[in-house]
Amino acid sequence: MNQFYTVPVVEDDSTLLRRLVAELRDWGYRMTLAADGMAGLDAVLVDQPDIVVTNIHMPKMNWLQFLRAVRRVNTQNPSHSDPKLRPL
Repeated sequence: MNQFYTVPVVEDDSTLLRRLVAELRDWGYRMTLAADGMAGLDAVLVDQPDIVVTNIHMPKMNWLQFLRAVRRVNTQNPSHSDPKLRPL
């Protein structure tokens, strides 16, 4: 059922990323992977997801900066909704 949902996963730790990918794949999700906040923001712009799995401490942008950037983008684009962010 979840195969129709793409979940951006923003994580710079390769070990944790492999675990997340395995779990989300088992649950039927497709993923867009990003190693830092800037790449994660790009994924949010493209995918317009309902939920994002993100690290709290990541390169180029921390979790709070990422949240603010997503909200700023979504405010400027009324067709985008604010995704729910799940920090790790």
